Amino acid sequence: MIAAEHREGLRLRLKCRCRKEPPVGRRATGDGSRAARKRVFTLRSKVLAQTSLIHYSPHTMTAFTNMFPSADQDDQILEYWINDLFRDPLLADVMETDAFRRLEDISFLGAINYAYPDLKLKKNQRSRARHSIHVAALTNYVSTARGYDPSLKRHLVLAGLLHDIGHLPLSHSAEPYSKASLGIGHHQLGEQILNGHNALGRELHSLLKETNDLDFLTDLISGTASDVDGGDLFSSPINIDTIDGIVRTHAVMASEPVSINRLAVAHAAFIDDDDSRYEVMDRFWKLKHFVYDRMINNTISLIADFSAKDFFEKGHRHLTESDLLDTESVWLDKYQELFQGFAKRNSFGGQRIDFLEREYLVDETEKGRHRYAVSKWKSYVDIDEVFESRTSEQLPLYFISQINS
Repeated sequence: MIAAEHREGLRLRLKCRCRKEPPVGRRATGDGSRAARKRVFTLRSKVLAQTSLIHYSPHTMTAFTNMFPSADQDDQILEYWINDLFRDPLLADVMETDAFRRLEDISFLGAINYAYPDLKLKKNQRSRARHSIHVAALTNYVSTARGYDPSLKRHLVLAGLLHDIGHLPLSHSAEPYSKASLGIGHHQLGEQILNGHNALGRELHSLLKETNDLDFLTDLISGTASDVDGGDLFSSPINIDTIDGIVRTHAVMASEPVSINRLAVAHAAFIDDDDSRYEVMDRFWKLKHFVYDRMINNTISLIADFSAKDFFEKGHRHLTESDLLDTESVWLDKYQELFQGFAKRNSFGGQRIDFLEREYLVDETEKGRHRYAVSKWKSYVDIDEVFESRTSEQLPLYFISQINS
């Protein structure tokens, strides 16, 4: 294990050598050049020498599994990079832990997942586990293209794989209540799991603690790691989490598929240098606006999220910390009224639902990070008719007020 003072010394040295955040999608120049990156990565490798694949002895070795057998020879498709994850025994074992397997039964879209009768992707493709595997694959692709050393690459891929490890059942739909009542959201819960502070996380923690820098892993997930360490993959406006999240949400809810390739967006955002990349990135940013405006913040979705918050706030049940570590199947048994309510609600007449409205903007006069902006303001809707049964039709929205926050 890395001594705390040794790790801190490494961080101080890295901090001195890092330039401030370069624009998204640009390879930094000067002290942040590719040559400088390799020097820093070599330094990190010496400190994290025990993370080398040849030193890893898994306690529950998982046989290599091809999720997409036909993709093994084509590294220009995302499925190739998904398959490649399983070639690392540690990553394969992480995906077999109880903490990660729990994400197979956590909906990516939370209550929205239960509010529509005709979602386009199969249930297993709408899970936090599937999303996390795709984020890890995108990280794998970018890390390889940038020439990162094995130990840094593994930390980045682990961060992609584990960035959502703390999501509770119904994801963001139930999180406002857990934050208000327990002071715990998915970021705090994720850190508890990674550090083995609860029973669910102990198996995962034991896999990670001897060969990985958990502080660095947490920094990557929280978006506070430096760009020279690959932190831009998680902190940029167009980041690897967002790339899969937006494309996945559209694929789940849209009546027609969109022809946006995740690898192409990642390549444009993190590997390309010329201005032609902005065509791909601009199109993605506009898709993000469409997804929030037409899908996440439409009436049916807002009511689904509100009904989860309303259920707990009105005292039907009081969540405990252990409840946050359940799967949705457990909640489905515990809170049957809640899930029935997603399909049929008759108590929304005259209700006011507060939400945060967003507008994602492209400033074509700018380059890099400043090209992509978001404007947010507080808004609310009044539901002036009884919502008796869930259909695929959208109820009318009445925007009474938009208050700049």
